[in-house]
Amino acid sequence: SSVEQERTTREPDTSTVVGQALQQIDREIAEVEAEIRNKERWEWRKRTEVHYVNEMDTGGAVCNKDEEMELGGRGAVEILPDDGTSQKRQVEHDVWGQVLVGAEAENERREELLRRRQILLGGGAPPAMAAASSSMAAANAAIAAESQATHAAAMAC
Repeated sequence: SSVEQERTTREPDTSTVVGQALQQIDREIAEVEAEIRNKERWEWRKRTEVHYVNEMDTGGAVCNKDEEMELGGRGAVEILPDDGTSQKRQVEHDVWGQVLVGAEAENERREELLRRRQILLGGGAPPAMAAASSSMAAANAAIAAESQATHAAAMAC
C-alpha cells in the first residue's frame, strides 16, 4: 500500500514572519542611513542667550603697594566684601554651535523605522506611540503579508 502525503497550506510560523519583517525594516534603515550620509551637513548657528548676573562689585579691591606679598614682591591686593548695594544686571551674549541639517525627513523616517523594529522585538511602545500602535500593527501586518507573498513567489520558481 502506498501512502500519499497531502499538501496543505498552513499559516507561516510567527517567528518566521517577524524575522522577515525585521529584515525588511533593517534594509529600509540601511537605505535611509545612506541617504542621511549623503544629504546631512554641519551648519553654524548662533543664538542669543540672556542671563542675569549679580555684579557684587560695590566692595572693590585695594592695592597696598607698600605691603610685601607672601610669595615676594610688593603690591598685595586686598579684596573687600560687598557692601550690599550691588545689583543684578541683564547680560546678553551670543552662543555659537554646529548642528546637522539637510536630512530632517530622513532622520524622522529612521526614527519611525527604529520604533517599529523595537515593537516587533517585543519592546514596549513609548506613550506617544501607544495611540498609533493599532495603525502600526496594520502596517506591520501589510509588511508581513508582502514578505509572505515574496517568499511564496520565490518558492514557486
